[in-house]
Amino acid sequence: MITSLNGTLKELLLKRIPLDTDEVDISFDCPTRDWSGKVIKPTVDLYLYDLRENLDLRRTAWKTERGENGHTGQRRPLVYIDLAYFITAWAREVADEHLLLWRVMVALMREPVIGSDVLQGQLRDVEGPVRTSTAQSDGVLRNPGEFWTALNNDLKPAVIYSATVEVDLDVWREAPLVLTSIANLGGRDDRRQRQYIAIGGVLRERPPAAKGKANDALPASGAQVSLPALGINVRSDEDGRFVVPNVPVGTHRVQVTTAGGSVSEHDLVVPARSYDLEV
Repeated sequence: MITSLNGTLKELLLKRIPLDTDEVDISFDCPTRDWSGKVIKPTVDLYLYDLRENLDLRRTAWKTERGENGHTGQRRPLVYIDLAYFITAWAREVADEHLLLWRVMVALMREPVIGSDVLQGQLRDVEGPVRTSTAQSDGVLRNPGEFWTALNNDLKPAVIYSATVEVDLDVWREAPLVLTSIANLGGRDDRRQRQYIAIGGVLRERPPAAKGKANDALPASGAQVSLPALGINVRSDEDGRFVVPNVPVGTHRVQVTTAGGSVSEHDLVVPARSYDLEV
């Protein structure tokens, strides 16, 4: 991913400024005194100096889904990583350095979300946007003087730049779905107890062209699942999952109204091994 981001930033500078590689080099080396002493022509250096998780974007809820083997499990949510760059410009004349650094900073600030036309490598397959931050006062680097001292080089102006990329850790754990939850409420006398059952299932919708075909049903999100006799109405989530509380034991008539407006009725036996519905 780092190599892909480096290639993306290089492509961004080449296209957006634009830079001519015959006149200006783009480097990702650490700007030590030994390195800078070997710079011959004007150079933009993007040194990656810090990687850390963006805690503001952290998600804690695992997503429930079905694995390739048909078993139900949970997938860990995406994590978001901030990659911070220390950007400097190098040339024989200080005025040329300042002009080059300014052009780089402005080009990066104009791109708060990196355009798809410059994405390289793995970043082309990332679904979410690559958001950036340029020359902000709350950047990771707090003391530039100490940074240059550690590099054994002279202090010079730099732009702190950060790009946030999403990372799929591909962590999946198999876990059975809780389809039926039963609560017995009342006194110790069983005759006074009431049984409340919460059921959960998945609603799937088969496109008209796929009727009769196996494995073509898709999760039906935003559908209304109703038990008219009980006055219960719930909606399915983005994965087609629904939960109906306080359902008595027995057979119930269920009415499903999809987001597209189609209506169907089904008989649901409670309790059962599955409460999945297909419309």
